[in-house]
Amino acid sequence: MKTKALIILGSTSQIEIFEPIIRDLSNWGITVINIDRWDRRIEIEKALNDLAFPYETIGNPSKGGVRRILQKEQPSIVIVGNDIHPVNKLFVKAANSKGTPTLLVQDGIMSMSRNKESETSGFRHYFKYLLTLSFRLIRFLGSQRSWQSKVEILRFELRYGSRGKRETYGHGECLKIAVFGDATKEMFLSEGINPERIVVTGSPKFDRFFNFKDSECKQRISERWRIPTEKDIVLLITQGWVEAKAWTVEQRGKFISAIVKATAALPGTELIIKLHPVEKEEDYHKLVRDLAHPPIICKYVTLHELLGASSLVITVASTAGLEAMALKKPVVIVNLFNDTAPTLFEDSGAIYATREEELLSAMKSALYELETRNEMAKSMEKFVYEQAYLQDGQAARRIANLIRNMAADKNR
Repeated sequence: MKTKALIILGSTSQIEIFEPIIRDLSNWGITVINIDRWDRRIEIEKALNDLAFPYETIGNPSKGGVRRILQKEQPSIVIVGNDIHPVNKLFVKAANSKGTPTLLVQDGIMSMSRNKESETSGFRHYFKYLLTLSFRLIRFLGSQRSWQSKVEILRFELRYGSRGKRETYGHGECLKIAVFGDATKEMFLSEGINPERIVVTGSPKFDRFFNFKDSECKQRISERWRIPTEKDIVLLITQGWVEAKAWTVEQRGKFISAIVKATAALPGTELIIKLHPVEKEEDYHKLVRDLAHPPIICKYVTLHELLGASSLVITVASTAGLEAMALKKPVVIVNLFNDTAPTLFEDSGAIYATREEELLSAMKSALYELETRNEMAKSMEKFVYEQAYLQDGQAARRIANLIRNMAADKNR
């Protein structure tokens, strides 16, 4: 009988993390459970189908439903990418009660200092929750979901949701936590997590950059959009700030206009805008249609191919900026609206632009000034190691070996 792993996921970013791990466990029986039945079901299921991974979509199960899945699958280990989502918590708790080891695999980069929300007292956190509850409920009920889905989600949240209790990623009940780098480990240790639970592995997302060929990516991207190969490609990686209500539509327009204007002032450059999955291409085409130098806008072109083809990467706070640094690409962080999110990259070696007037100068320095580029490279190398450990293409193998050892310990 094959050793079996049960993997619980709820986003395409988690698929990117788990895919190379599953490949390494090729002689195992793998069952993937997709817990997003509503918002991103089609997106997640398409990605799983493209990878030919067998999966089941379950939405919001009961405790009994989770126990029945575990009874049916009889896994040697349960693996999650999030330990505070209510469904993940149900699986982890049920597996622990059966003596089945549980593993949290970090699914995104975390800052050394938590969001200020985590520093507030429990009472203040609950008070803020009560203040915003009615607004969130009105927005939820007014969404385009079916009434069936609304009723099911509300029922599940009332039974298993946090209901205002502060919960922090990494502080769930998983037996072990595989973290990307020393920065996350030190953060967890400072928060009182038992060091025996934490294993530094690196990030499987970065394995694909090992032996990466920039020239091949540049050739493919240049041919795709007929960009002269001598041009420097400037890549802007966006985020769903408007969709998350963090920015207004007007702010997004001002942001894009500033980037386009600065890039147009740099001879021999081409701007490509890579959209966040939650954003719509038509929103951006409306923004740039009257501009003298409209950029290339894309959503589904592979990010690592775009990174490989680029000479400069611009973002606000996307963790893809760290991937760019792993590829030794200079990064400019643009923070025009005094957002708190970009603090992740404060000591990374990236150049910050906090006003529109600073943007062109920052881009020129990152692209053309050799001394500045060398200083950036040294800082970025140190930052990448702290956040994502060794760049040797073996992170997925280290996590797979951890999974093997945990399953073997259970059998012993």
